Amino acid sequence: MGDVGGLIFIWAFPFLFALFSLSEKHTFWKGLGLGYLCGLGFWLLNLKWLLRMADLDFVPLGGAIFAWLLLPAYLALYFGIFGALVAKWGNPWKATQPKLFKTRIDEKIAAKQQQQKNSSNKLLESFKESTTSLRFAFMHASLWTLLEWVRSILFTGFSWNGLGVAFYDIPVLAQSAELVGVIGLSFAPMFVTSVVFQVLCRMVKEVRVGRMKPHFDLIVAGLLIAAMFGFGISRLFSLTSAETKDVGFLLIQQNLSLDQKHAASSHIGNMSDYTQASLEGLENVHDANKATFTAFQNNPESEGEVALDRIDFIVWPESTLLRGVSINQETNVPYFTEVESNALTEIISQGSHGLITGANEYHFANEVELFSNPPSSSYNSIGLFRGIPGESMLESIYRKNHLVIFGEYIPYRDTFPLLEKIVGASHGSALGPNYSPGGDTEPMKTLHDNEELHLIGAVCFEDTVGRLTRQSVRDADQVIVNVTNDGWFGNCEEPKQHYANALFRTIELRRPMVRSANTGISCIINVKGSMENEDGSLNAIVNEQGEYFTKGSLHAYAHILKSAPITLYALAGDWFAAACAVIYLFTLVSSLKQRAA
Repeated sequence: MGDVGGLIFIWAFPFLFALFSLSEKHTFWKGLGLGYLCGLGFWLLNLKWLLRMADLDFVPLGGAIFAWLLLPAYLALYFGIFGALVAKWGNPWKATQPKLFKTRIDEKIAAKQQQQKNSSNKLLESFKESTTSLRFAFMHASLWTLLEWVRSILFTGFSWNGLGVAFYDIPVLAQSAELVGVIGLSFAPMFVTSVVFQVLCRMVKEVRVGRMKPHFDLIVAGLLIAAMFGFGISRLFSLTSAETKDVGFLLIQQNLSLDQKHAASSHIGNMSDYTQASLEGLENVHDANKATFTAFQNNPESEGEVALDRIDFIVWPESTLLRGVSINQETNVPYFTEVESNALTEIISQGSHGLITGANEYHFANEVELFSNPPSSSYNSIGLFRGIPGESMLESIYRKNHLVIFGEYIPYRDTFPLLEKIVGASHGSALGPNYSPGGDTEPMKTLHDNEELHLIGAVCFEDTVGRLTRQSVRDADQVIVNVTNDGWFGNCEEPKQHYANALFRTIELRRPMVRSANTGISCIINVKGSMENEDGSLNAIVNEQGEYFTKGSLHAYAHILKSAPITLYALAGDWFAAACAVIYLFTLVSSLKQRAA
């Protein structure tokens, strides 16, 4: 996926240089405009995969372009706010001198005057400069982190691709997400960038006047990275040697296009394919176990027990049960269409394993409405099926809480009918009723080896929303289960970005994650935030060319820590991001007081 995470420590150099170089007049508005343009460019490139929706038969090109322009136009506002506040009150040079760089003659004169004034106290002078540098670095980093946190909440929230996500391929630095969350990780690169930028500017001046000084702020920045590195090494070492309980999963990925997945004419064939792939996976494990047991029996030196593979759960992706689960709210009895009922029955009747699948869920007030009226409410859900085939086979269900705006619901659609018409036109078809948020974060509970096991549900991109997933953490054996459908965007960078954002849930909460995608990246992520095994192989569905966009299955294990901790992030959530509001206000007031003096 590309090993470029280290670039996160230098990306903001030109951005900060441009902000600090703005003239005094209308600095706030110039910073706002500059920041907005930078953000717009960033997000247009970052989210260009939205245009791939136009490849679908039911999404017109105009609709895809509208989505691609609208979302970046909103997200760029946060860059703009950062630019405005930094340009106006966060410029280290505005507090001490009118320009970022003076002429060489001015610098020599100023340096000579300062040297004569304080020639015997070079260390004190360096300490004061470093203190000022650190104050502004804290201001910049806390403001950026605070804005990322607000972005993750406002208008239902979009926490995608913050600075901290760049550590997805630097595991040793990513481990600190256990303490501060992935949003909190964004503080470090902005802090280091601000310090290094200020130090480089001072060093240019020092070289020109021939008077080098120590830079204590650079030491502080280095200590921050060293602390993160040390914590990461310690946690990776302890997690590698920790005892685990293993839960076996069989993931099925059919690599269906959205046109094929959503077409009514394809549904029977799709269900048959999922069923057949699952039965083949069960048979493969059975045959492998039979061969292992036979070899064990035929070896006269064999002693003790033989270890056999197992499948505890089969996992199908989001909305596989396209026609859904219909619930009579009077009796709470689920009803299924014949094709889906037959598929469920065939799978769960093969053994004691469970079937976890994405399902559309429809609620009706009573049995009369069940067959004659539209549902009173609809949900995008995950169902756990096992036990006796029939009505009782739905053991537990999780309903999606974090809905996709304009995709799964239209806000104020009754108040503003024009909005529904616009969204409908962008989709190229009439829109169905809004999905409802589930309103409950309780994990799905079941048994594994006669002990309670919790399955933390995450539908679609909910696995990128740490503040939601943490609400399901309990003092119990737990696995995060994500069913998703990245087929909206074809073979592009979106599923890879999705994976990079999702893996931080396993670090923040120290619970493994099982991901089943219609297409994209179906894998098992361990509690260190990686889908790599110790031998370097991948716990993911890939073809011989190493491509994730393929049809296939994966039998692998999720390793649950025997004494799984309740991490600081699980307990306190984005506490550090909230604390950044206090840090920002403190550093801002301090800088304003110094400037006034």
